[in-house]
Amino acid sequence: MTPIAKAFAALPPPRPRCVASIAMPARDEAGRIATAIAAILGQRRLDGLTLDPDAYELLVFVNGCSDDTARVVERCAAEAPQHAVHVVRADADAPESRNVGAARRAVMDCAAARMLQRNTIEGAVLTTDADSVVAADWVAQNLAALRTADAVGGRVVPDPVERAVLPDSVRAELDAKTVYEFALACLESALDPLPHDPWPRHWQRCGPSLAMRASTYARAGGLPALERLEDFAFYRALLAIDARFRHSIRVRVTTSLRVTACVAGGFGSEVAAMNALAGAGLTTLVEHPRTTYEAIAARGALRRWWQHRGSADPGEPIALFGLDPKVFREQVAAAPTFGVALAAAQAFAVEHGSALRRPQVAIGDARRALAAYSAAARANASRPTLEIARSGAG
Repeated sequence: MTPIAKAFAALPPPRPRCVASIAMPARDEAGRIATAIAAILGQRRLDGLTLDPDAYELLVFVNGCSDDTARVVERCAAEAPQHAVHVVRADADAPESRNVGAARRAVMDCAAARMLQRNTIEGAVLTTDADSVVAADWVAQNLAALRTADAVGGRVVPDPVERAVLPDSVRAELDAKTVYEFALACLESALDPLPHDPWPRHWQRCGPSLAMRASTYARAGGLPALERLEDFAFYRALLAIDARFRHSIRVRVTTSLRVTACVAGGFGSEVAAMNALAGAGLTTLVEHPRTTYEAIAARGALRRWWQHRGSADPGEPIALFGLDPKVFREQVAAAPTFGVALAAAQAFAVEHGSALRRPQVAIGDARRALAAYSAAARANASRPTLEIARSGAG
């Protein structure tokens, strides 16, 4: 056991009524973390009354800092003794500090272990970032969503004050991406509907707002300790075990808008790329909408077959993925979960070229095509998916 793992294990046990443990990694966030903590300590129930402070706890992992982040957290904890706020520090050379994935995993592992100690209730693990401000009902909305789901991704929006100072062209790109992503989520709901994730929903599953049952976290193998995009890798791990993931629009978080990225591939990198495109008079390019449509239609067809695989005809998913029947029997049909079956089918489609490679298109054009596909799919809900794909817009 590493010194940091020992420090986590030495924390006082959860309070008797604690049902949610919030994991927050923090590095050099002395200027923002007090606001983030205040939002967590000011949580309310769904009816607007104050949430019982004993119902949740906050674990802050201050790792590899060169500023006063730890002292700020300790001051916040001292000023709110009615709340359970625990702080663990790590130097920059600690294994748990080597990247954001390692840091988030360390504190989420601790949160999950603490909730799994509870034998009478199923506890929840929540995570957010030190530069993010959760809504006043964030904990309550996550717990409500977890009644019918195994994991929840919250709707994350950029800080409106920071957004307001961006160039008009960059704000336009951000808005275009938001509208496009909602159109994509709408199409997924039309072609591959899920009872636990109904429309309206969003598309995000990122570090500023994730929640899950502690048992689900353990079944998924924990958060991957990756240098970047650890949250997306964890989402894939959840899909592999067929966890019910809810993209809840009721779970809301505001996050900082950094033009200078803290982590390669994160939100800051995305904003910086938009800034560069806007400066060159260009717009964001995305996957061809027909390719997007066909991928979602194929996924929906495979899911429908999987749900009735003892008696259903596999012809439609085989055709849509371009699968070899032998591969279908040995890799897809024999998979232990739908998530593993889908990954096998997608890998075959990419490797063997059955997923057509079309040129990227401007994000606005793609959004309009996706909206047309959604309308066509809903209007022709009784028609076979393969026929809709052949006759769809775009």
